[in-house]
Amino acid sequence: MKATSFEIGQIFAKNDVAPDAAPNDVQRAVDALRTDLAGYFTGKELPRSVLGIDIYQYSRMPGECQRLVPTLFKLLYDVAWSLCCKKEQFIFGSSELPDAFVPTGDGGFKILATPLHAIVFAVYFEVGLAAFNGYFLFPALRRMLGALSVRYALTHDLLIEQDNNFYGAAIINNARILARDALNRFLIDGYTVDWFQQNLLTLESLLTLTADNLREISVLSAQTEGKIVTDLFDTTIPQQGFKTVHLQKIGVVTSKQTTLDVYSLMLQVALSRDDGITDKPKPKVVVSIGNLNPTGVSA
Repeated sequence: MKATSFEIGQIFAKNDVAPDAAPNDVQRAVDALRTDLAGYFTGKELPRSVLGIDIYQYSRMPGECQRLVPTLFKLLYDVAWSLCCKKEQFIFGSSELPDAFVPTGDGGFKILATPLHAIVFAVYFEVGLAAFNGYFLFPALRRMLGALSVRYALTHDLLIEQDNNFYGAAIINNARILARDALNRFLIDGYTVDWFQQNLLTLESLLTLTADNLREISVLSAQTEGKIVTDLFDTTIPQQGFKTVHLQKIGVVTSKQTTLDVYSLMLQVALSRDDGITDKPKPKVVVSIGNLNPTGVSA
């Protein structure tokens, strides 16, 4: 359910009072406004996962390169989304799951249903990035721009869609964490860790998660019929899937009245080399996301 500024404005107007209204009338209007707004937002503000992706040191690039990065990022994003829909149909196939992106030019915020969706999307984005850095995608552009590196942040919190945009703690927290990392890591918040504890007992259980286990995850449990199409969690494909999952708490981020536990996540994943463009068989590739640098986040 989406919110609209028009509907919210109507609630403002309905509960308005004159500037010279008596204090008791003002208080009654405030109480009524608070009640009506709470009722309006019920069911619209929902827990969502946000994957923040940022091209590292974009601002230091020459001007002729800066103007190309947003288009390149969009192309890499399209490759990642295409691969997710093709290779992880069970996870990404439900029309009920949110799929939206808030661009920032040198990156953006991917809105997804759960932290599992976000991690899988990050894996395939990294595959596309590796293809670019390895001169398999746009080799002339690669020589012009040089190799690109990205940093990721993953948060899980409340989010609301209003007027075709997104607002809420999940994006605010993500931006705070992403901006305080200068080491090209994959940082996640404590709520993301909690989600994996509730659904898989530990985030490290990604190492043993199988296709059949996917049905046991609450947000995917409604998909009870049909073949489970997944490359990452298909145990019949040799030497494929998550190979390393390393999680370490590195500190907290405090801003205003909010304190967030911050963890550093490092993943190594083996999967078929697929750029989403050609169907020619390719050898497997191992991509790494994040790193093991234990230094805390900057203040």
